[in-house]
Amino acid sequence: MPANVSRNLLVNRDKPPFDNPKIRRAMSLSLDRKAFIDILYQGQGDIGGAMQPPPAGLWGLPAEELKTLPGYSPDMEKNRAEAREISVTVPRRGCRSRYRPAMSCITGIPPLS
Repeated sequence: MPANVSRNLLVNRDKPPFDNPKIRRAMSLSLDRKAFIDILYQGQGDIGGAMQPPPAGLWGLPAEELKTLPGYSPDMEKNRAEAREISVTVPRRGCRSRYRPAMSCITGIPPLS
């Protein structure tokens, strides 16, 4: 049964390295949304933007339009190539070796039966 449930990757855009819009774009490009959904929803979810995607949702972007947004193209090789290009232009600020962002995962998703 379709549901309007979204999962988000949140970062603090005021703290390095996420204060750099190039880093955020590279993250968006490198996230494999299909794999993300397959893992969280055991392959039973759809990629969407801010609204429930078609066919169940009436307001979501059509798949053709969604694919034009940064990071939503199903061509992960192309997305990750662009992310790599971005990463070489960003000053390192020591992030490579010393910075370890705090991460947490909160989920209330029961297993699908």
